[in-house]
Amino acid sequence: MDTLSPQEREALQRLYRALRHFRAMMGPTVPTQVVQAFLAVALEEDKPLHEYAEELGTNLSTASRHFMDLGERNRWKGEGHMLIQRQRNPMNEREVLMSLSGQGRLMRRLVLETLAA
Repeated sequence: MDTLSPQEREALQRLYRALRHFRAMMGPTVPTQVVQAFLAVALEEDKPLHEYAEELGTNLSTASRHFMDLGERNRWKGEGHMLIQRQRNPMNEREVLMSLSGQGRLMRRLVLETLAA
C-alpha cells in the first residue's frame, strides 16, 4: 500500500474541498466533464465553443450540451447553473463566446481560495 506524504495528503484534501463547492452549487451528481468545461472558461474567457471543445478533447455537440448546462438554461430548457454567459462574437456573428457570469466568478474565487488554503 502506498503511503502519502503530508504534502500529498494536503493537496488531495484541498482538491476534495474544492470539488465540494461544485457539488454544493451544481448538485451531487454533477458530471466531471461539466466541471472541466467550467474550469476551461475560468482559465481563459471569451473563446468560441469550438476552441473549448478542442481543449476538452470532445466533439462540438457534446461540448455544447455541457456549456448549455453551465449557462442560464440547460439542454432541457430548465434552469441552468448560471456560471457562464454566452455572447455573440462582435467580430464574427456566427461564433458564440463564453465568459464567466457573476456567479461563475464567485465560484472561481471559492475554488482558488480553497486550493490556496
